[in-house]
Amino acid sequence: TPINTAKNVIFVLMTGAPSHTDTFDLKVGSWTPSFMAPTTYNGLAFPQGLMPNLANTIQDIAFIRSLRSHNTAHPLAQTWVQMGRNPISGLNRIAPHIGSVVALELGDKNAVLPAFVALNPVAGPSNSFLPPEDAPFGVNPNGATLPNTTNSDGQTALDRRLALTLQLDNEMQEDPLGPGPTQLAQFRTKARTLSYNTAVNNIFNIDTATRTAYGSSTFGNAAATARNLIKSGMGTRFVQISFGSWDHHTNIYQANNNLQLMARQFDAGMAQMIADMKKDGTFDNTLIIAMGEFGRTTGPLTQNGGRDHLLQQ
Repeated sequence: TPINTAKNVIFVLMTGAPSHTDTFDLKVGSWTPSFMAPTTYNGLAFPQGLMPNLANTIQDIAFIRSLRSHNTAHPLAQTWVQMGRNPISGLNRIAPHIGSVVALELGDKNAVLPAFVALNPVAGPSNSFLPPEDAPFGVNPNGATLPNTTNSDGQTALDRRLALTLQLDNEMQEDPLGPGPTQLAQFRTKARTLSYNTAVNNIFNIDTATRTAYGSSTFGNAAATARNLIKSGMGTRFVQISFGSWDHHTNIYQANNNLQLMARQFDAGMAQMIADMKKDGTFDNTLIIAMGEFGRTTGPLTQNGGRDHLLQQ
């Protein structure tokens, strides 16, 4: 994304913490397996064999190799990354997710879609003290339409019941009960805009050809959905995809497992998402970030054939 042009964010949280020296900060040594096929691009070493599709679009990627975590406990470090501060220090315990801050600052309250959408969400911070509409809208995309957006008795029955509910809620709004009743009415009305909505369903409904292009995986489905959310222009400004686990303490180089298995899914989904967003014209105004919560030990593998936790990443 060119400087100062980002209007949207796609944040890929690679839970479990990938080995940085086997992926984005490749260090080649006697331990490096042949399937990595290390290749140098303008002085940059990259595991072309591990992530061939991203290697083909490497000119579109910036590598930041100066990050250092403050903790190597997975839940704590993941929460830290998602809020940008120490989650156990003072009032930071109730700090909001960075996506909720983006939703507050850039979200359109009248848009159809929530400003902050979390795909394949994991436990972590939410909107905290920010308004409810800035909370992450969690979805596990499986390539089908958005779940729970139809009523077993049909659309007419849903509208009739919603109108009655809102009428009853309106009486409560006349009492000095605080913002709760009003917020609940807004929530229900917003939910109705997502129901029986063809444009919304088109975002989450992924055809077979697209699923295949994105690698036919849970991460691929999420990446395709993230692309559709941004392309739609229906209100979403921050998308988080959680994808793991990269916690490879044992047998990290095992064939078709662990690092290879995770990298194959990530490579296919991420590269296709970049390619499609370039075609859509949304790549230049979307900041795409992929990172783990910390790094992993460097050099030769441990006695278990893996890599343990490390602050540097």
